[in-house]
Amino acid sequence: MKTWLKVIKHCCGDETKFMIDWIRGLILNPEEGRPYLYFWGPEECGKSSIHYAISLLLEKGQYSHVSSLLRNPLRPNYADMFGTTLCVVEEGHGDLEQLTHYVQDTHIDLHRQGSYPYKILNRTNWIECSNVCTPPPFAKVFEVQPLEKIIPHMELMQLLKDEKDSLMDFLI
Repeated sequence: MKTWLKVIKHCCGDETKFMIDWIRGLILNPEEGRPYLYFWGPEECGKSSIHYAISLLLEKGQYSHVSSLLRNPLRPNYADMFGTTLCVVEEGHGDLEQLTHYVQDTHIDLHRQGSYPYKILNRTNWIECSNVCTPPPFAKVFEVQPLEKIIPHMELMQLLKDEKDSLMDFLI
């Protein structure tokens, strides 16, 4: 669990307990809303490592990059969010009104191509990572500092996978 705690500490600083509780809630009660998390810092500082790490704890289809959905309001593909527990936005959230709808409404419109839209229960939780500090007003903001020693992405993911069971035991 050592690598997990390093990633959480690096991204959240003194708010490690908050982040562990946020992850615990995501795993145990994904249907409950959690604060929108906004991680910002210089390029290549490791801010995305938090959502890549969390993705290892989720089932396939529960994790989705939705940046393009938010940046293209004229041709949205809401179906990308069906079954998604963790929505990730990289480098800019686009239309704030649309984002607010996705984050705060109890239901969201699902529109599969070729069919009529219908409403589904909003079970999404959100993490945004950016190089600049322009969070939406409802975000909990974390500034991520550059790492002194960078662990290559594939090596980090393997370390996190190796420790996944011990983290799950801890969370549950």
